[in-house]
Amino acid sequence: MSDTKKTKINYIKNKDDDFETSYESLWHEINILFKLSSCNPVMLLNPMRRIVETYTKFNGLKQRNFLSKVEGANKFFNVNSHGIDDLEADLNGKSKENIIEIFKECFEKNNSIEHFKIFWKEENIE
Repeated sequence: MSDTKKTKINYIKNKDDDFETSYESLWHEINILFKLSSCNPVMLLNPMRRIVETYTKFNGLKQRNFLSKVEGANKFFNVNSHGIDDLEADLNGKSKENIIEIFKECFEKNNSIEHFKIFWKEENIE
């Protein structure tokens, strides 16, 4: 931090004080949205799509292949996450729990369940 005259060093005392990458922020966002009772399940889809996009690019995977291992996941995350309809409308007919289960299954079928578990809060898992 700087006041333009002197630089002040803030020490990181715990993990919560550290910087968060945009990828970590996306996971944080879906954890928050999942817990919010007022959140329409559709709101989970766009950050999930962006997580898959980032994860597959970073790991040199094709996004279509990553999603194709779970029936309907490619269409589900890519079409529904770009919907222009009112957020009050339930575009996919699935609950937040159903959506998370499909998302989790994508990581399971790609031998990446440990990665999912790192970012998905344990208290959210049934």
